[in-house]
Amino acid sequence: MRASLPILAAAGLVAAATGPRWLRLPDKGSDEPVRGTLAWEDAPLREDLLDSLREMGWTLRARFRWENMVSALPPSGGERLPAGVVDEGPVAVALRKPTPIAVSPPAFSARTASVDPYTILLAAIWDTLGIDVARKHLADSGERPGGGKTIAFIDAHFRPNHPMLRGVDIGDAYDFLGPDTLPWDSAGIYDMHGTQTAGMVASSDSLLPGIAPAARFLFYRVQTDAPDDTILEEDYLAAAIVRAVDHGADVISISLGFRWVDPQDQIPMYPWSAFDGRTIPGSIAATDAARHDVVVVVAAGNDGDVIGAESIGSPADADSILTVGAVDISDVLCGFSSWGPTFDGRTKPDVDAPGCSDPVAGPVGPDYRTTGSGTSFSTPLVAGMAVLARQLEPPWHTAEDLVLAMRASGTLRGSPNPKMGWGIPNLSRLQGLGKSPGYPLHMFRLSQGGPWELEFDGPGAEAGSRFGLELRDVRGRLLYRWEGNWTNQLWAPFPRDVRFGLVVANWWGAYGTGSSAFVVSP
Repeated sequence: MRASLPILAAAGLVAAATGPRWLRLPDKGSDEPVRGTLAWEDAPLREDLLDSLREMGWTLRARFRWENMVSALPPSGGERLPAGVVDEGPVAVALRKPTPIAVSPPAFSARTASVDPYTILLAAIWDTLGIDVARKHLADSGERPGGGKTIAFIDAHFRPNHPMLRGVDIGDAYDFLGPDTLPWDSAGIYDMHGTQTAGMVASSDSLLPGIAPAARFLFYRVQTDAPDDTILEEDYLAAAIVRAVDHGADVISISLGFRWVDPQDQIPMYPWSAFDGRTIPGSIAATDAARHDVVVVVAAGNDGDVIGAESIGSPADADSILTVGAVDISDVLCGFSSWGPTFDGRTKPDVDAPGCSDPVAGPVGPDYRTTGSGTSFSTPLVAGMAVLARQLEPPWHTAEDLVLAMRASGTLRGSPNPKMGWGIPNLSRLQGLGKSPGYPLHMFRLSQGGPWELEFDGPGAEAGSRFGLELRDVRGRLLYRWEGNWTNQLWAPFPRDVRFGLVVANWWGAYGTGSSAFVVSP
């Protein structure tokens, strides 16, 4: 059952406060759908109650209709609330982007003057993640990478005139901080963070191409440009997630998070018990978006070398999303990358991607590229992968299927660990993309209550060949193991508690070794 924010006061008089408050409405009107359903979440807020709040002097800031809440600034003096409206506590005021770790651009030398270091870096990163394989599959089908899909970036300012964002198909853009409504930094006077994260997916520039430039993009600014990089409110993050879903997002990329109030990471915003994925509004919004069939990808944070375990924040603690850690080009976890587990014991991060020295957009000049490090940059890599995967439409039909498939394609899929989760995903290991050197496996249910039939489709496989096989679920639990002489089919006595979903198969023997994920369906 979902936890709620601590209730500080009931209807009537509320405690005097100067900052914004979360206010929960009692219902969605006389014709509200059944509570707990997506229809109820998507039903509009009661405008009569919102009008009453305004009449009582409240200044409305953001709407979070999925949870039937709004944020609002109270009037001075004795604040009152309409009957049934509950003050659920202050809006948090320390939304931070996982601050990139500054690194120097790759150096040119006389011996390598003809080699572009950014191109070499990007090629290595894409190869690690199987991005080129997926893009080739799309090209063979006559499709452009990202075509027909929508991805939202929730971040700081964006520079639409930067070479990495020129010509982008922008479906919606909004600045939740205002005073205007567009999140643009056309003059180039603010931090590059939003431009850098979005450019890793959106760029059509040949010097530094993006993963899925043909996608439709949604740009939302919810991050302040304050020098201390600490002040902003979680209500804008929740509102941006809702707006992204309303505008058709298939994927949402968030390189922001709540954890600490101060830049030195000494004063926690919430007690650790709140980081259970069900308490903090930003995390609730991320999970709600996943329930609306959106793949939500969130940065794990950059406090691993300072805090160690339990260094992730919100919404990285949310369930049913992909929380992303950072690794170097040798697949070793970057020291700064944050990790869990969450308060309720779930493994975080879910997956990892290169983030120790990534080519990203730099200040406009003779060469408008640089490199940066941080989970901020590993996150859009995974988000871009999710866009391609949703465009390819193999056997996963929902966001939840794809989240499980990405985990199951990770390098640690057989034995996830606390610091790296399921490891580094690769699109070529997703079922249906076919770069795996092994052979595909298929599983079918023969009849209700009957056995499973496991069929190995190795080309030219001969009965009597030596073969070994093990099946694990996405959490690494061993489901079945067999080794012997292959006879074309195996009757696998599965445990009765095996949940329908993704299974990872590892095999070895006369036809080499391999691994793939596939769906067990009833």
